[in-house]
Amino acid sequence: METRSLTPRQLQVLTLIAQGAPDKRIAQYLQITPRCVRFHVGEMLSRLGCETRTRAVALALIRGLIPMHDEGGGESRNYTPMGGREDYV
Repeated sequence: METRSLTPRQLQVLTLIAQGAPDKRIAQYLQITPRCVRFHVGEMLSRLGCETRTRAVALALIRGLIPMHDEGGGESRNYTPMGGREDYV
């Protein structure tokens, strides 16, 4: 199934979801409202053809749309906007 491409903002939101950030923290980090976060999530799910955030993250990782984050203390191969979980816990 062909999916529509995601906007840069949707990719930011998806990356933060993959890192485990809740909507409120995503909103604070991106300086938008939690309602805007939910809007971006809904659009992103629709574009990817997914019903859940978990499935969207898995699909995005498989397709290389978002970076893989290394939580094992090693270096991350890709840039992640929040720099790792310790930045928002």
